[in-house]
Parts: sequence; C-alpha cells; structure tokens
Amino acid sequence: GELYTPVLLLVDYFHGHFEYRRDKEWLQWRVLPFEDGNYMLEHFLQTIAPTVEEAGSSPQEVILDPKREHTLWNSKHAAIYDVFFANPPSGVVTPEELGKYPAVVLAGDIRISPELATNLTQYVRAGGTLLINSAQADIFKDDTEFLGVKMLAGHKTANNTKIREIELAGARTVLKGPDGDILMTKKTYGKGNVLFATPRFMLVEGDKKTTSKLIDKILTKIHDEVLPVKVEGD
Repeated sequence: GELYTPVLLLVDYFHGHFEYRRDKEWLQWRVLPFEDGNYMLEHFLQTIAPTVEEAGSSPQEVILDPKREHTLWNSKHAAIYDVFFANPPSGVVTPEELGKYPAVVLAGDIRISPELATNLTQYVRAGGTLLINSAQADIFKDDTEFLGVKMLAGHKTANNTKIREIELAGARTVLKGPDGDILMTKKTYGKGNVLFATPRFMLVEGDKKTTSKLIDKILTKIHDEVLPVKVEGD
C-alpha cells in the first residue's frame, strides 16, 4: 500500500521540540522555559499522539501511552500527519511542496516572511485548506480578501480563552463559543479555503499546560473531510 498523510503540520525551523518531564515546569530542550508557541505545538502533538509519564520516572524519561507504539497508536486522529519546516535553511517551503497536502495546519509561533506568505496564498488559491491562528496572522491583517476577517487590535477573554476580536469581511462563522463568540471562520479563496481560529495560540488562559478541547474538535473536523473512510469505535 501507500502511506496516506493528507494533513501537514507546518512549524518554524527555529521552534524546536524535545521530550521533557511534564510535572512542575515545562522546559524546552530541558533548559528553556516554554513560550506560547511551544505550548501550542505540544498541545497539537499531544492531541494527535498522547504520551504519559509514570510516577517516579527520571526527569529525562517520558514514556509512550500504553495504547501507542513508536509506529502505530490507537488514536482517533491516526497517523495521517506529516511535520515539515516552514523556513528551513534550504529555503522557504514552496507551493508545490504544500500542494501535496489537502490541509496544512500552522502549529506554533511561525515567522511568516513575505515570501512564505505568498506561498501560502498560492497554496490556498490552488485548492488547499489552511488553518491559521490569530497569533500567526499579523502579516495578513490587511488582506481581508484572503483571511475574510478584519483583525481588530484588542482581545477579549471568554471561557478561559483569549480571543482576538474580529469583524467578518467575507468569511463565515463555522465555530462559536457558548456565549456566541466567534472561534473559527472559513473563507473561500480561489479554489481553496482559509480557516481562521481566533483563540490566541489555542491556549487555555491561566493554565497553559491544559490542552484546549477546541484543538481536538478542529482536527476532527479536518480529518473527517480529508479521509476516504470513517472509523468509529475502540
């Protein structure tokens, strides 16, 4: 058979990621304190492929969930994801490379250069679906034709989430919070779509170590649309 990975997690080359002890303090490379982008990337990875720790394990040891092995694991999100750098030393990821994937998810704090922004817009125009977070989208803030929203200067906190305030400018709301706050919009651009998530880095305010349930909800919606089959049950 052929490996089918229809969703790309696009991350920053300088972001970094390493296993660490998840108890009192989360440290990147076991040395550096986590920044918001680190938390976002880790929460996406943990939603897709969770790991756990055993009590008394060494600070260097993080073990796999008993339901997971190194190659395959019992997860509702399955092994349908690739990870690639947005801006490696070899050059910015190209529209052709992005075009191999029906959906691209920007994960973490990505430095979006003008060249990368152009390549992302070309990818969507050609038929791709891009999930972009409000904390990643400043370079597009004046491009309402692409995002479909006008990004306002302020944020509001609702249901333990810091939400970027926006005005719809061609996009439609596809996900709302309990109080009616817009959490995600969808804008058709060319042959593709832009999904714009308003919660900043998808973090839970006051407890950044807790994974937002929105991540699971959004990834589930994406993989339900890109997979050729639907799998249910244990």
